Amino acid sequence: MDLYYTIVSPPSQSVVLLAKYLRVPLNLKSLNLRAGEHMSEAFLKINPQHCVPTLTTEDGVSIWESNAIMLYLVERFDKTGKIYPKDPAKRAVVFQRMCFDLGTLYKQIRAYYTPLLTQGAQPDVNVLKELEQAFKYLELFLAGSKYSTGDELTLADFALVTSVTSAITMNFDVAKYPYVDRWVKLCKSAMPGFEEVSKEAEAAMKAIKETMNNFTSSFEWNRSPENHIFNR
Repeated sequence: MDLYYTIVSPPSQSVVLLAKYLRVPLNLKSLNLRAGEHMSEAFLKINPQHCVPTLTTEDGVSIWESNAIMLYLVERFDKTGKIYPKDPAKRAVVFQRMCFDLGTLYKQIRAYYTPLLTQGAQPDVNVLKELEQAFKYLELFLAGSKYSTGDELTLADFALVTSVTSAITMNFDVAKYPYVDRWVKLCKSAMPGFEEVSKEAEAAMKAIKETMNNFTSSFEWNRSPENHIFNR
């Protein structure tokens, strides 16, 4: 299977980490979004929405949106039934946390940091309040358990942790949330390849920050809108 991705994208990182955990070999195809590779005729045939990550199966089926990709991988390859439990109530909690990431936590991370990355603008203080509230909710979820849905690692942790580490990379002070801070460390030890993926992502993000200083306008960046990079 081919995974079209960019390592700076937290959703891409989630899929890569899950595949490593499930020991699913993926043919990684890194796309340079700023060079417009996601707008090529060949890729548009695969994914007309031209976002990453995008998975193509052996049968030629294209799947995009990281949550959809992860659900496909876990349904097909998780033989233990632990990271996406079969019990309907437990599964619903996992899915709720993934929805929380998509609609609340990751949404606020994008809202706060995107102006900085795309335009070099100062983040909005009011949006910061919303971001901090999202972290408070996550802190509450983690207060009584090791992981985001309980004491076992689940699919929700793969979705949430890359959102959190992307904020940390942008200098968000996660130490203010001790349960979140503890949980990130647990995920690092429980997810194979976490450090490797994180270091590669941090290096890519550093390069983006440095090149932002060379832009005389936002036009070049805006040819690759942020939703193509950060689609969850």
